[in-house]
Amino acid sequence: MTLYGGHGPDVERVTSGLVRVVEAAPARAPRARVVLVDYLTVLGEDTRPGPATPFQVHQIAGFRTASA
Repeated sequence: MTLYGGHGPDVERVTSGLVRVVEAAPARAPRARVVLVDYLTVLGEDTRPGPATPFQVHQIAGFRTASA
């Protein structure tokens, strides 16, 4: 599974981990509600790649599109 056009082992590892958690939740807590919250809307129009924003330009654009 690829998230927002991201590539590499870190993105794949995080994605796989989230999928495992969500899939395991019903067995461990049948009445639980799983809510995944996305805070990527904090990436403003002036956000650029750098040490504090470890994403490529196309990924930032994808995050903005997904959060719209």
